[in-house]
Amino acid sequence: MANGLYIDGQKGDSPAQASANVLQIENCVMSGMTNNYVTTYLADAEAWYTNASRNNQVLATNDLLQVTNPFNLTALNFLPVTGSSLLGGAAFTNTKLTSSFFTQVSYRGAFGTTNWTANWCNFDPQNADY
Repeated sequence: MANGLYIDGQKGDSPAQASANVLQIENCVMSGMTNNYVTTYLADAEAWYTNASRNNQVLATNDLLQVTNPFNLTALNFLPVTGSSLLGGAAFTNTKLTSSFFTQVSYRGAFGTTNWTANWCNFDPQNADY
């Protein structure tokens, strides 16, 4: 079963810390999950995750992400297409994220408009000559 957001209160922070916004999951997209929320301590994980101040998004199916070709095992392409919600929505307002370690971008996820896996990643080991 594909679980989206899994928060285990037995292994992590307390509910009080989550309420104090110590637990920060913001500007994220969750898609194609069988079970969007699994939690042992948040009374309403869906309300917490989808609170407008967190700018999170839930999509019913992976095709709604509008990614070019993420499931073609010989020609993977993870670039979002024009109009994809992944091309915007990133935020670096948290003081822990404003350091020079993080490259501040406008897109959410690992890919914007540049396929940084080109020419050095191989997704077809059955046909590649190593």
